[in-house]
Amino acid sequence: MSDEAIILLSNIGIALLMLIAGGVAVRITLNITRKALHRSSVDEVLYSFILNCIKVLMWIVILATILGYIGVPLSAFLAIVGSAGIAVALALKDSLANFAGGIIILLSKHFKKGDYIEDLNVAGEIQKIDLLFCTLKTPDNKTITIPNGKLANSTVINYSREELRRVDLMFSINFDNDVRLVKEILERVARSDSRILQEPPYIIGMSSQKEGLLELDMKVWCRQEVYFDVKYHVQEQVQEEFIREGITQLPQMRAFINQQ
Repeated sequence: MSDEAIILLSNIGIALLMLIAGGVAVRITLNITRKALHRSSVDEVLYSFILNCIKVLMWIVILATILGYIGVPLSAFLAIVGSAGIAVALALKDSLANFAGGIIILLSKHFKKGDYIEDLNVAGEIQKIDLLFCTLKTPDNKTITIPNGKLANSTVINYSREELRRVDLMFSINFDNDVRLVKEILERVARSDSRILQEPPYIIGMSSQKEGLLELDMKVWCRQEVYFDVKYHVQEQVQEEFIREGITQLPQMRAFINQQ
């Protein structure tokens, strides 16, 4: 066997050993990183992304080192990798925008799984946050998928972020009613429901007079998980009290809230 053949076989053997050692190094690094991430508060989606990035980068370094050792020019390898990266970036331009939006959402933590959010077009409870899309479920059981790029650049209202929410109601009554009596009724209803908090205090007052009508605001606080229960209960109780006390209204009571 010639000296060149021996050198070639030796280089191939060393390259294989480097490949095996590189694989072991990748596995050890991933295990250490996985344990560190497990102890942190990193989102599980971002958790997988970080591990995959480390894995890909390490294998690129390992392959570049091996190719350099056996005599393949690194410039050619890096040129191939760079060209492939540019081609993929151009082909997946929109997906990369969504990917970047997903990273922003996961790092900023403005909302999370289980939160009820609303952007300019849709509203629902977050079921899942992926790197490319967020999945919402609406109150009427529709599933909505929103690209992360759009959601990251939208004005988003998070109704679940705070523990307390205010229920804003407005009642319209005829002009000839006793305003003091109406306010007493609203206060009585506010005090009768244990789910309505006394701190922060509720607000009751006349907001406007127009077209023979008096409009009274009623703003009460409750925990966000019972928001709708309180809203519906208050409207029903006020209607019953108005009928009992002879308060005359429009043919149909109007009640408005900030969010459906």
